[in-house]
Amino acid sequence: MANDRLKRWREVKRLKQREAAELLGIARGYYANLESGAQALPAYVYERLNTYGYADSEAGDSDPATSPVFGPMSPVRIVKAAYFRNPADPESVLEKTVAIPTTLANLGSKAYLVPNDDDSMMPDYRPGDALVFQLSPAMVAGFKYLIIDEDKILIRKLVWQNDMWLLLASNPDKSRHPDEPLGKRKLGALILGFYRNEVGIETVQASKDGMR
Repeated sequence: MANDRLKRWREVKRLKQREAAELLGIARGYYANLESGAQALPAYVYERLNTYGYADSEAGDSDPATSPVFGPMSPVRIVKAAYFRNPADPESVLEKTVAIPTTLANLGSKAYLVPNDDDSMMPDYRPGDALVFQLSPAMVAGFKYLIIDEDKILIRKLVWQNDMWLLLASNPDKSRHPDEPLGKRKLGALILGFYRNEVGIETVQASKDGMR
């Protein structure tokens, strides 16, 4: 019996079978067998599906694109750091998507995933967080930005002090992350909000002091 629910989940995410398999960390052929019903859905794949909004129920009719906490979820494209230097480069936008609350996805169509080796992030963020952003932002004091520093992307709050724009480092270790002038660094994007799904606990924040 075909797993129509799995197929519906994939279609809602706007994924091809290959992309769905990559998202779940399984082979494309194995995924095809799961969707066709040739193989039963194992527990470990089911758990990964739940991470991406599968959200099963006893009745079996729950919406795979719905979060139990935030309601409707929408897929947004993931971008590489290079995207902020050359948005016209299609290679800098990944085929992968990440599901985030629709209310947050409506603010921006793409997301930047904080990498595991990022030591420049604000205390609010953790590796794996999906940061929804806006390109070509204006300078607004107190808001958080993705800053282009040569070949690196920094996550910093922009402040106006002593007649200059400063990058505020909230990391308490100021010897490693001092407050410093914006200088020749460029504003890559304004962070509109972020989404985190961790051990069944979901967190979302949009705007400086808005939705949490």
